[in-house]
Amino acid sequence: ALSEIMRHDRIKQAMETGAQTLLTACPKCQMHFRCTLSTKAEESGLDKNLKVKDLVTYVAENLED
Repeated sequence: ALSEIMRHDRIKQAMETGAQTLLTACPKCQMHFRCTLSTKAEESGLDKNLKVKDLVTYVAENLED
């Protein structure tokens, strides 16, 4: 499906930058990225250790007190 191809492309783009975390503001995208990484990472050459996080959660986790 086209959406699966797009997910693979986005994950590969993140990997090419050396990113350890892929951020998204879309809850559905977050779910689909995680699913792709957990079920198809090895067969597609994706880094299953890439973290997928919600943008707001990531910012909140990295705010200084």
